[in-house]
Order: sequence, then C-alpha cells, then structure tokens
Amino acid sequence: LTDRKETGKHSVNILFKGNYSGIKTLTYKILPDASKKLTAEKTSATLKAQWQTVEGASAYRVIIYNSQGKKIKTGYTVKNTYKFKNLKKGTKYKIKVTAYKKADGKKLYSSLSKTASFKTLS
Repeated sequence: LTDRKETGKHSVNILFKGNYSGIKTLTYKILPDASKKLTAEKTSATLKAQWQTVEGASAYRVIIYNSQGKKIKTGYTVKNTYKFKNLKKGTKYKIKVTAYKKADGKKLYSSLSKTASFKTLS
C-alpha cells in the first residue's frame, strides 16, 4: 500500500497468492479537512465570515441559515472569507463552511464546519 495523503481519488491493487489468484483494484477518496476557527465581522446589514485556510482546498462553500435553521443562501469563494449582504439588523444567523477540492473532474467536499452563530448589529 502507498501512504497517500493528498486529497483526491486513489486506488490500490491487491494481488492474491497461493490458492487464490488474480488482482483486485479498490478505490478510495481522501477528502479535505473541515474548516476551523469560523469568525465574522459584523455590521447592521452584513456578516463577513472568515475561517482558517484548509490545506489543499480548491475553494469553499459557505452556507448561512436563519436562527430556525432554514438555509438562506449558499456562496462559493476561493478565499477564506465570504460576505453576506442585505441581512436584517439585529438578527441572529448561523454559518457553516465546507472546503472542497476538484479532483478527477468532481468536487470532493470536506465535512461541514461546526456551526458558528453571529448577530448583525442593531
């Protein structure tokens, strides 16, 4: 087996010996790490989310929810920041981030970050 650490799709060949013969190829995926340290700069109508960069990520998907957990908007960025505009004053929102890497023509997503709650200024 190889010691693969990079994000993407990988395969390993298993060679049978003795009373068994043939080769079996198995594939597996290594996903990016989850985003960490989610913070936000706040104004009365915006939240600018920021998080720790994930090594090897191509970009990030950022999701904002209302206080009841209903998804409001999803944004995509190659930076480790994203600004949600036209929000309601003095309102609590929840934000989650997932990193992804493009590999083999597909997006391989990390697990979602922990939920971070922020309130716009009044």
